[in-house]
Amino acid sequence: MRITVLDPGLVADLAAFLRAASFVVTEAETTEITVQSPHGDNAAETRRDLSLRIAAWRAMNDGTTAELLD
Repeated sequence: MRITVLDPGLVADLAAFLRAASFVVTEAETTEITVQSPHGDNAAETRRDLSLRIAAWRAMNDGTTAELLD
């Protein structure tokens, strides 16, 4: 799944946050990362888990914008 972050300066922080939760993260572009789930190929579970983790990360970063692209 791909995630975009509004602030390019926070991409590495989000990547580290997700890596700490056992996600495999590749920083693709200045504001985008690609994430593979530790849950395997269950797309619904991955989307749900990422949505919750992104919401938590946004709350810790003064509500910056990050969203799932696919």
